[in-house]
Amino acid sequence: MSTIGLFWGLLWRMVLSGLVFGAILVAVFGTALPGPTGMNHLGSRGELLGVFAGALEGSTLGAICGLLLFVTTRAFYFPALGNVHDYLATSGAMCALASLTLSLTDWLLHGCPNPNSLALWRTLDMFGPVRTSWPVGTSLLFGTGPLLAATLDMGLSGVAAASWYARETGRPITCTLCRE
Repeated sequence: MSTIGLFWGLLWRMVLSGLVFGAILVAVFGTALPGPTGMNHLGSRGELLGVFAGALEGSTLGAICGLLLFVTTRAFYFPALGNVHDYLATSGAMCALASLTLSLTDWLLHGCPNPNSLALWRTLDMFGPVRTSWPVGTSLLFGTGPLLAATLDMGLSGVAAASWYARETGRPITCTLCRE
């Protein structure tokens, strides 16, 4: 496999995963957004706005994690992949840690613990007719929840992309817990 093939294979998988998961996550929350009068919810319009905002945020995070995964793979596991399980664990942990660090740092810089200052909601504000207005006391649900969900997604996506590379190198991926 060439370096360009490795770069492209890891990058598009991470971007696609971030795009899809981000769109779904923010669309779910977008249905509960208050309308312009504050009395009703945007419902399906909020869901549509959430799809765009989540896709933008998720694909950006996926691209950053994909680049980090490429650099790590190229530096330590290319062209010969050694221990597959170590590589998968390293990939998942690195992508999850990068996602958590980037998202949490951004939130801290923009007004944590206010859930409205989370990057997902700030991006949603760019697309929406009103600003997000989650009550400040709901930072556990509307702040920490999406942050941890994005971290989990990037960790699982990192393992999935790393599994692709392991299969491409001809290394079998076996379950160590399933051995008899």
